[in-house]
Amino acid sequence: MTDTPLKKRVPQRCTLKELEEAVTYFRIAPATVARVRRVLVDGEAVSVVAQGDNLTYQPLSRTCKKVMDKVEELRSNAPVLVPPGWEEATIVAPVEFIAETRKRLERYLLDKGWKKSTA
Repeated sequence: MTDTPLKKRVPQRCTLKELEEAVTYFRIAPATVARVRRVLVDGEAVSVVAQGDNLTYQPLSRTCKKVMDKVEELRSNAPVLVPPGWEEATIVAPVEFIAETRKRLERYLLDKGWKKSTA
């Protein structure tokens, strides 16, 4: 056994707006939605919320996971915000053309003062 402290698991978080959108996909009682909000939005531990409301840990944890999975799905499907003056385009073209276009775009952005992407 070591003397290193245990790392506390950081729960996944979401905004109130994301939570409100996600719960519309499920039939969840208002009291349960309030508990899930305390965990996912307010950052309270599942065990604290469950214990305070005289519930067991597992059902609340499962509900939080189910809602957070829906939040993640909705996040992945959310449209990308395009800045003013920009346009979004999908191009189907030969690999060489796409590679050259990426290089030109990177040069253009660097010339305009944008930082180089690390992705």
